[in-house]
Amino acid sequence: MYFARLNSLTVRLSRFDLAFDIFNRPEIVNLQHIKGGVTHKVFYGRGGELETKYWGSSGSNVQVRLYDKNKEIIAHKREEKLDLGVNPFWWRLEFQLRTKIRQHQKEKNKSPQTIERRNESICGRIKRSINTESP
Repeated sequence: MYFARLNSLTVRLSRFDLAFDIFNRPEIVNLQHIKGGVTHKVFYGRGGELETKYWGSSGSNVQVRLYDKNKEIIAHKREEKLDLGVNPFWWRLEFQLRTKIRQHQKEKNKSPQTIERRNESICGRIKRSINTESP
């Protein structure tokens, strides 16, 4: 219903966020490559444990984040949402996709199939990386 209403308007998507919650799969922290040629930053906590990984810059069209969701919940004092007995290991993998006017014009000239193949390629690389790094 809402799509029908939006479909009649001129709407441009400027940002799309996609998040995956990963429970009890500690091997996810070994994820190294999302896409070649992008910046990769890693942040550690005071105790030396991994807290967050970033791929891509904050101003780029694509930025990917992997972070310890349990620590984020504790930091925001929302411990009532935690069940460490069931999910002692909870990480979130987020994709933040932005479109800029310049990029939007390029994408407009591409077919939806070309855009979909590119997105499937990125997701496929992530899946293969997770599967090959499992113990």
